[in-house]
Amino acid sequence: MKRRFIAWAVLLPMLMLLSPLQAWAAGGSAAAGTGSETLLYQVNGTLSDFDQSRVLWTETGNHALWLIDRKDGSQIKVFDAGGSGTVDQAKLTAQGVVFASAGSARYWENGTVRELGVSQRLNAAKGNFAVFSSVVVDLGTGRIRSLPNSGFQNANRFDLAADGTVVYTDSTYTSKLYQSLADGTLTAWVPPNPPYTAYSGVLTDGTNLIYRVLKYTSSGEKWSLRFRDGAGQATELALNPFLGDYFDNSKQAFQIRNGWVAYKAYDKDKGHWILYVRSPEGPTRQVYEGPSSWSVMDIFRRLSLNELGADGSVVFTADNVAYYASAQTNGLVRLPGSSGEYRYLEHVVGGPGGTEYRLGAWYRLSGDSLYGVQV
Repeated sequence: MKRRFIAWAVLLPMLMLLSPLQAWAAGGSAAAGTGSETLLYQVNGTLSDFDQSRVLWTETGNHALWLIDRKDGSQIKVFDAGGSGTVDQAKLTAQGVVFASAGSARYWENGTVRELGVSQRLNAAKGNFAVFSSVVVDLGTGRIRSLPNSGFQNANRFDLAADGTVVYTDSTYTSKLYQSLADGTLTAWVPPNPPYTAYSGVLTDGTNLIYRVLKYTSSGEKWSLRFRDGAGQATELALNPFLGDYFDNSKQAFQIRNGWVAYKAYDKDKGHWILYVRSPEGPTRQVYEGPSSWSVMDIFRRLSLNELGADGSVVFTADNVAYYASAQTNGLVRLPGSSGEYRYLEHVVGGPGGTEYRLGAWYRLSGDSLYGVQV
């Protein structure tokens, strides 16, 4: 395995001394600055997942699964499927690793692997929970919870919170909106009375929801993008064209995190797609406006959300170019890599007198490589 390391223990305290403007270096003008990235890890296989302290990867051929400790660079073999077996859909959890092999879901923690009693596709993991095709598993207790009317083939129709809450829609064109709590409580919302007919693309940050509901209007069908707070109060954020996109990846169109919301909205008067970020307090700012030459359908391939940070910063792609926008300053930073997956993580840094600081860091995961992104 090839590896390069950033000395985070040295860099993070230094960055804490900078003001938010300096630390994020997003610039103050509308013109795009330029970011950079540093190779942190490169493996002989595929990087599956990572967090603040671990990197998970599979060897070429997917026969073995490895876990790297980011603090000291040591690594251990999580599972060996043998010469003809494979490891599939491996993901980190709060305490271990969940993965599938030979059609069976398994969980590794502290050197021990156990089968979960589930023979379904693994779609997502967060905290100590994992979502499969039609169930969610509490990896701490082994309890399996059914998700009625789910049948997930990917992560497009649901979202998982760290406390085990799953919000989702079914696979029909008149879908309800479901919320399954960790204690087994299931709530289903039917679409409001006409002109609303179907829910789609629900996401959660653990407290709030964001979702679409299909609405009939005098000018045709539209997606009403809604934000629902923890008290159940719903607010319409946008009314966008319906493009037959019932079951697309909604995370490319809108995301929610720590009360922040990033979303795309179509301005019919300008004929533009616009990317907005809404703060937890409600004020909304424009991050990017597409050119009027884009057609309505161009939203699928020309403007896509990558990741919303916990501080309201965002990375998005426009015409195959990745950009970073800070929550604190105006202007964009053009990023060198457009492929792969961008992620925002918060690192806890110790200070004088036991004080702890949180510092946000951006990464790009692409195939066999993990990069640290500087903006």
